[in-house]
Amino acid sequence: MKQINRYSLNKYFKKLEIETERKTPKDIKAILKTFRYSESLKSPICIGDMTLEHFVRSLLKDNQFWLDAYLSKKKEIRQLKKDIRFMRLLND
Repeated sequence: MKQINRYSLNKYFKKLEIETERKTPKDIKAILKTFRYSESLKSPICIGDMTLEHFVRSLLKDNQFWLDAYLSKKKEIRQLKKDIRFMRLLND
């Protein structure tokens, strides 16, 4: 039977606190309490309940989304600049 990784980020940071004898920073605790929408689960999920793999993949997916959006806008701006130059040539 295949085992499912249930080692959440919450468990990781609790274990880290014990091993290092240092508290988890407040900003990290706040992040762990926030929710993200999981397309695979089709519902919101608490970041602290995610496994490390799930969290990294969600960040990569977000990064790719914003990179694609940026490149698309950059392409639109390049085309607009060409159109403006063309219009100026027509008006001269």
